[in-house]
Amino acid sequence: MNQLEMAYAEAQRLLHLGMSYADILEAVKTLAAFGGEAMRPNLLRMLRHFNFAKMLEISDEADLWNGASALLHSTSVVPHAAFKNGKMFSGSFDEIIKIRALRERFENDFVPTLSELADDALYVALGKTPYDALKHCVGLGVIRENQLLGALAHPSRSGGSQVAVYLGEKTLADLDPADPVRGRVEWLTAASAGMRSATAGRNGANAKPTLPPLVVASKLVTPTLNANPPTGKTTRTVPAAKKDASTTPETGLHYIVNRGKAVGTVLRPHEQDGHYIVSATRFETDYQRIPLSEPIEPYLKQGLGLRMSAP
Repeated sequence: MNQLEMAYAEAQRLLHLGMSYADILEAVKTLAAFGGEAMRPNLLRMLRHFNFAKMLEISDEADLWNGASALLHSTSVVPHAAFKNGKMFSGSFDEIIKIRALRERFENDFVPTLSELADDALYVALGKTPYDALKHCVGLGVIRENQLLGALAHPSRSGGSQVAVYLGEKTLADLDPADPVRGRVEWLTAASAGMRSATAGRNGANAKPTLPPLVVASKLVTPTLNANPPTGKTTRTVPAAKKDASTTPETGLHYIVNRGKAVGTVLRPHEQDGHYIVSATRFETDYQRIPLSEPIEPYLKQGLGLRMSAP
């Protein structure tokens, strides 16, 4: 609603000045995109956390709304002010597909615009709904999977503490028992880990896209990882709560197998392609890749299991 009011007010002001419609639309978008007291500051916190400025070779992330605004295309999967039962729509992608009016706008007014963007444009979703929508677009072949960096938390004030959880400033234990964000901690953590892995790789390689992220406003799932451990190794995902998964100065983080044929075997964090692997389940679709340079203890404290192996 804040963005809507800001856009209307600025458009009215510029109309009175006699500006052309094209110039008005460009100016309004720069002003109102993720505008408001909390939304843009929260978005900047997340972009700076992952050093987007370095990846895009600009001096500061805030330049995306100033001198480098041509690098940013911000939009929504339903690119209109959309309402349901008199309230601003904030539902899931499943709802968008099921509600005819919303699906038509997504298919007719969002999907076709992606072909107008650079082939190496990067896409960033703000929350689960646009992430699911962009995954749908990958399935349609409109964009490639390697163009989708992942998702940030939605930066709006109504999101409460989810940005703080996403950035690791708060854990589940820090949240009030009635905080609705408690139910989103797992995917916020997964989303953050996925974005960290994606941006670290690009920053490390000094890669430069000709058009940076398409930031999609609306509402993550754990990125899929086809992680097959090297032949000849025993691997397993060890829950963080296991009492015999421990660390000492002499041994480092390890787990001692306490049953079966491999009893007594010492397992250590499994390394694959420069990453550790953590997961909330034993299924590969839930695996999250953490760069070896990142500490893994914070992920274990959040309840994720660690993939471990032994030669």
